[in-house]
Amino acid sequence: MAKSAVQNRGLLLSSFKESLQIVDLPSPDASTGSVVVAVLATFVAPYAANVYNGTMQFNLPLPMTPGFSCVGRVHKTGADATSLKENDLVFVDPVVRGRDSADVTFLLGHFEGLHPAGRSLMENVWRNGTLQKFVAVPLENCFRLNENRLVKELSYTHAELATLLPYAVAAGPLLETANLQAGETIVIGPAGGTYSGAAVEIALALGANVVALGRSEEKLASLRKVLGDTERLQTVVMTGEPAKDVPTLQKLLPDGADVHNNWTPTGASEAIYLNTVGAVLKRNARVVLSGGTNTTEGLPNGLVVLKDISVTGKFMYNPKTVQGLIGFVSSGLLKIGERSGAVLRTFGLEQSLEALEVATKHGSWKDYIVVTPNDA
Repeated sequence: MAKSAVQNRGLLLSSFKESLQIVDLPSPDASTGSVVVAVLATFVAPYAANVYNGTMQFNLPLPMTPGFSCVGRVHKTGADATSLKENDLVFVDPVVRGRDSADVTFLLGHFEGLHPAGRSLMENVWRNGTLQKFVAVPLENCFRLNENRLVKELSYTHAELATLLPYAVAAGPLLETANLQAGETIVIGPAGGTYSGAAVEIALALGANVVALGRSEEKLASLRKVLGDTERLQTVVMTGEPAKDVPTLQKLLPDGADVHNNWTPTGASEAIYLNTVGAVLKRNARVVLSGGTNTTEGLPNGLVVLKDISVTGKFMYNPKTVQGLIGFVSSGLLKIGERSGAVLRTFGLEQSLEALEVATKHGSWKDYIVVTPNDA
């Protein structure tokens, strides 16, 4: 039986020169290969406002509804759905991939990617994101959540489950690219951000020894306090002067490090700590670049060659990683939400503009902002 039409409402971005508006929107329909999801909770990235006001210069197709990933309920499925059914609780992966080309990737309601075909796919098919009551998404981007286990037994809220996103972003570099193993040593830095902090959590959950780098003793102390007293986590306050920082790391890691995951933020003029960490990398070490800097300068070519070091970039993650991450949380190996020390600030749909402002000011590791469009 066909579902009756629903009243949709959400954010509308018409121009980078104009403010976002909260308006009534057309109700999406589920065609072949798609699912309409009732959005229960959507994660707001700390930099989201700068995406939607044009500061980050993402070439988004306008007008459109922004919004990243979400947790929601299946409202309606296309005719080709064989497993998902109405009312299933799902995590919506925002990474949209070309079904006939692995080169085409973009982020739902957020980033058009680098391939012209990705831009076209976003503009003509998957234009709108999750800051609305109902969103149409690709069928393959919906991951069913075991509601009995996660919500009833483990007592996770929908808002807490929406914070799976930063963990997925962090898991891609560690699980897929670095292939981090239990007992290995990984240096993560800068380690105070939303995604890099999650990387520290993922690495510890995998059984690795973690050295977290940062300039702020306060942030590193908070990292240690939240994650508990474990011998497998050490932190180092960096001075930014290799002549001082290299001996510190060499003393801490006399046997060297197997992996370095670098999270230099967008706008930085160089890959922070890359040169310094290079001095303690083992032979056959893996370096994974996950941040947003436009340069990879800092790691001497001679060092890379002589030590057979692999240097790889990683953008987001693969579907298998999302499924594995959900399994980590379901099994209790990885705790998220308030029980992991996080503070969640939730906002209804009509407060979405305030949520974006708060995310800009306060969004960080363990300080998460979530919009709940279908709250009563």
